[in-house]
Amino acid sequence: MSETKATSSAGAGAHTPPAGNAANNPSVLRTPQPHRERVKIDAVVEHERRLIARQREIRGVGGERPTTELTAVAISGGGIRSASFGMGVLQALAHHNMLQRIDYLSTVSGGGYIGSSLTWFLSGQGGKAPAGKFPFAKAGARIEHDGSARVRSASVGGARGEPQEQITPVDFIRQHGNYLTPGDGLGPMSFLASVLRSVLLSGSVYFVLLAGVFAGLIGFDLLPVPRDAERQGLDVIADGTRAMQLGEIPMEIPRFLIALLGTFVAVTVVYALLSTFNRGPAMRGYSLRVAVQRLLGLNLTAVGVLLLLASVPYAHVALCSLTTESGSGVPSMAAGGAATAGGAAAAVVEFLRQRAARAAQTAPMAVRISVAALLLVYGLCLLAYMTAGWALAQSIWVLPTALGSAVLLGVFVNVNYFGIGRLYRDRLMETFLPDVGALKKQRWQPATIADAAKLSSFCHPLKKSSKGPGTPDYSAANAGPYHLINCNAVLVDSEQIKYRGRGGDSFLLSPLYCGSDSTWWYDTRHFLNDGMTLSTAMSISGAAANPHTGVAGQGPTRNRAVSFLMSFVGLRLGYWARNPYPRERWRRMLAYTGPNLIYPGIVQGLFGQRLNAHAGFLDLTDGGHFENLGLYELLRRRAKLIIASDASADGEFTMSGLSNAIERARVDHNCEISFDDSSCDLQWLMPGSYRKEHGLVSESFAKQFDLAERGYAIAHITYDSGEGGERETGTLIYIKATLTPGLPADLYAYRKAQDAFPHQSTADQFFDEVQFESYRNLGFELTSRMLREVMTRTFRVRATPTASMPPPAFAKGPTQSKTG
Repeated sequence: MSETKATSSAGAGAHTPPAGNAANNPSVLRTPQPHRERVKIDAVVEHERRLIARQREIRGVGGERPTTELTAVAISGGGIRSASFGMGVLQALAHHNMLQRIDYLSTVSGGGYIGSSLTWFLSGQGGKAPAGKFPFAKAGARIEHDGSARVRSASVGGARGEPQEQITPVDFIRQHGNYLTPGDGLGPMSFLASVLRSVLLSGSVYFVLLAGVFAGLIGFDLLPVPRDAERQGLDVIADGTRAMQLGEIPMEIPRFLIALLGTFVAVTVVYALLSTFNRGPAMRGYSLRVAVQRLLGLNLTAVGVLLLLASVPYAHVALCSLTTESGSGVPSMAAGGAATAGGAAAAVVEFLRQRAARAAQTAPMAVRISVAALLLVYGLCLLAYMTAGWALAQSIWVLPTALGSAVLLGVFVNVNYFGIGRLYRDRLMETFLPDVGALKKQRWQPATIADAAKLSSFCHPLKKSSKGPGTPDYSAANAGPYHLINCNAVLVDSEQIKYRGRGGDSFLLSPLYCGSDSTWWYDTRHFLNDGMTLSTAMSISGAAANPHTGVAGQGPTRNRAVSFLMSFVGLRLGYWARNPYPRERWRRMLAYTGPNLIYPGIVQGLFGQRLNAHAGFLDLTDGGHFENLGLYELLRRRAKLIIASDASADGEFTMSGLSNAIERARVDHNCEISFDDSSCDLQWLMPGSYRKEHGLVSESFAKQFDLAERGYAIAHITYDSGEGGERETGTLIYIKATLTPGLPADLYAYRKAQDAFPHQSTADQFFDEVQFESYRNLGFELTSRMLREVMTRTFRVRATPTASMPPPAFAKGPTQSKTG
């Protein structure tokens, strides 16, 4: 396989657009790549810079700075809460003429909702919506990419002379904050029915297969017959197979346990003797030690599995003894059902508790979630054991028919389309990427255009005509900012300890390239055969609930038992993407059948094995499972100015998302982020940091609402040495959802009614108008104040900085009327 070598970024800003219309020539502003060719990150970044140079020219800011000086906006994860807050941040940037000077838009999870919406409307693909104009201005006001940055009214209308209707995406999104239940027949019951549909299909397939395992153990005389099954004449299944009585100890499974334990002891003794007589090379002894360690680990795992299986008949007999009716399995069935339901309920409650609080993992929490998961697993095993006995006691065709049906469904059901992830994707798409008809009527409608809009078609300026020889005229559509959609590739079984410990790697979906360090990078037109759409990328980046993952690689869903159960009942929002380069050819062939409940559902899904960069499928999930602020890829690109919006649920202000981003930037990019100016560091955005001597509000008012001095902090970025040998620097402006003095009165009133505001639970994805507007307006106000103060460097708090930090290189321009 060929690989594109790392290329120098020198002269990346110089670019001559090729001739021909981009609509007919897909290589415009692209480097043609052979089908599925792997490339390195240096080539990806250099290609992005060439594209950004063209976007700047269209926006009228091409001559301001070289493409090595990149500016960016990052919008964090946090569901609809982050999307609401992020809309306000984008509105403030547009209001102060900053948005047209932004090169990159990096989004994660909920931030991707509003970021994808911005990309969607700027492209003009939603129908008659004006392309290249800021879509979230008040009453249809928009900022055009013509270099003037003037606010103009944009409208949609019919024939000449007919009244025109203003497009109001802000109003549409605000009124559909409860995007999961938009109405028009898609209410709570429809949502619940869709979830139950997925749960029942996945659970039924896996339950039948589990019952088949128990039936095989019974048939081969390895487990005794359930007592109620024996009453129905199951003693014909195998010679000597019969029901176990209370207090009786069957020797079938114990014989295997004794053999395994005997093997354990024998290997230990032999290894001990060999250690005495070992006189060979050191490497030979080392290899032997490693082999013995692996063998004993597998042995102990087998012992645990057999103990679980052997205990099921004992539990069944003990429960059956609770009734006076001979051989009745009703108590056992009831107990199995109760254990399953109780374990599921406990696991869900614990999961929601931890997501709501974003609390750090503690020993009691880990124990509770593990006990709940194991209880559920054991309940399923008890029910499967009884079902196996019942099936064997029926007609000889019952069990083969059930198993055949389960395998057939498991193979032919594409989980990417049938699962709840598709429901989640469709509801997001209809709210944030609507057709123009939905905007005009201000009501829910199917988003037929976005459903097929390929990711590779966005952020790529289209040439519409030519003003003369060598002077191409590009339309305003797709003129930036260039959108980076941050996801996570689940790699809990990776060969590299870094990815295994983190639980994954940053996986980027963007119009030019998709990929990661662990999997390489691929032209988006060739990744999944150009099948990745903007709506699917948006939903993958927001796939918060998924097995084997967790925020920053931590959390209850990293627990193997919890992940097993989530996969068992199909509770996953992630996306199985066919790996362009699996290690074995046969895995690539199997992957062409599409992801299903059997492959990769059993090995990778249920057991979390082969979740690595060489498997047939890559499990792509929420970008917050790797880094929740969207800073990682921007720091890799050495951006000079990053404005980061953080609206994650962080009521305790641990700022775990920021600390995770700083740590991973240091380890992976040799990049340091330091808040070393005490006049604008993190202490002033903490609740309660407002200084009463300013006299803006009374002391009692500030105390009642726990006000912070300001809603942002400024950090100094130090990159590693570049080609010239000198360390490059940049600026990070970190905006945090917090309450400060001088906000509109309705925000304080909402805080009075909702004490958790502005850090309400991420589990709440059903925003009403007031809730959405409160977060949007907070984002606008905090960002506006930041821009006013940073442009003039006028801080209320004066202190001697510990290090010199130059002000951000903002391009000043006339302020506009308020947006929102």
